Amino acid sequence: MHTAEKTILDRYQIIEELGTGGFSTVYKAFDSKMERLVAIKFIPSHSKATTWAKREAKTSAHLNHPNIATIHEYDETEDGHYLIMEYLEGINLRDVLEAKEKLEIEEAIAIASQVAVALEYAHINFVVHKDIKPENLMIIADGRVKIMDFGTSRLLSQMEQSKNTLVGTPSYMSPEQSRFEITDDRCDQFSLGTVLYEMLTGKNPFEAATNKACLYKVQNQEVAPPSSLLKEIPEELDNAILKVLSKDRENRYATITDFRYKVERSYNLPANSRQIVKNLYEQFVEVEEESLGPQIAKRDNLLEIARDIIGRIYAKNSNFVGKLFSVLLFVAFVLSIGSGLWLGVAYPLLVGVTHRPKKAIALACPAALLLGLFAPIGLKAAFGSIYITHLFHILLWTATALIVSILSLKRSFKNDALVYLIGMLILISGYLLLPGLKEAGLDKVMQSVSLSLIISLAILSLTPYDYLDIGKKDES
Repeated sequence: MHTAEKTILDRYQIIEELGTGGFSTVYKAFDSKMERLVAIKFIPSHSKATTWAKREAKTSAHLNHPNIATIHEYDETEDGHYLIMEYLEGINLRDVLEAKEKLEIEEAIAIASQVAVALEYAHINFVVHKDIKPENLMIIADGRVKIMDFGTSRLLSQMEQSKNTLVGTPSYMSPEQSRFEITDDRCDQFSLGTVLYEMLTGKNPFEAATNKACLYKVQNQEVAPPSSLLKEIPEELDNAILKVLSKDRENRYATITDFRYKVERSYNLPANSRQIVKNLYEQFVEVEEESLGPQIAKRDNLLEIARDIIGRIYAKNSNFVGKLFSVLLFVAFVLSIGSGLWLGVAYPLLVGVTHRPKKAIALACPAALLLGLFAPIGLKAAFGSIYITHLFHILLWTATALIVSILSLKRSFKNDALVYLIGMLILISGYLLLPGLKEAGLDKVMQSVSLSLIISLAILSLTPYDYLDIGKKDES
């Protein structure tokens, strides 16, 4: 699967690729049936992670919680497996830690508290995550923290079956996991304690150069109190973290609820601790915008919002909007003929980029005939015959629209821009074949070609052309 295919499972229209991991690729998509944005995790059928995909879908089916990313659907085809998930517009905790190194005490506790609440719910429903780490924690704009990726999770009833499988991330993994022992929900305490330690101090206590060295530390090395790295950490919080990082799970808390209570009581948090996380999110976003330049960042956000809105409208009414776009494009072409500049030269390129070959030809032919009738650049003088002029326009514009349409079937802005330039070169080459064009106005033609190229590329960069491909498929 790749983004050029656009529509999968007959309802999900791919917008962009969000990221690629060792076994899967995640896409942002629009669900045309439910009219919502989703994230799609695609695992190829030959991947070893297909069993994880099924497990994630099944275990997550037990969970419906505001701090757990929702999985809407699971499906599989010959190509692979698809997890249709809630699309989260937020920031990853790992990105925050890389930018800020360590958090304020109240920020770390507020995040850990929300994660603990979500894990409480999962444990009550007999689900253990087994891979809590910053990469799997997403902070969203309203201040909520969401746990993602239950692909390594297990139902408590399946823990015996998984005792011979190493599951998790070494530097966040409990000692019993690293020793291939039967685990229970207390392994999530250890992982969350490690994340909290890292948020407070900026250091993972088990970080090492190799996985083997990480596992050795997890199994054998006692952890230094967090307060040894940050003296402002209260003793009660120190003790709570050290308790959940015990090598022997019997020395940890009976439940993660007990751990949460101890952590929350160790520090005087405001009543609405979610506001603390929301402020952290806003602070992080502001830092990102400043690094890009405030105006550029704001402009990019507005463009993305506009493209999503237009794209959703198009996805819902692709046939109507496609026809309306074709009409408006033709009207704009007719109006351009009456202007002082021959901007209509871009027309066969635009219809080629936005339409399937058959429709592109159907739109290019009458436009070429119309332009020949008006002959604003003196082509009749070049050939001395209006009939030859019309025939030339029809052949040149039809060929250009056809070639551009075929080359732009696999959609991306870079591909469209390249195809557009190729089409422009075809047009210019065609007009240079006219023996009398130099005397009839070659300079004016080249000026118009250059200006129309600039205008058209600007339109391409501002238009949500990803969605235009939906209409192109409907026509075939």
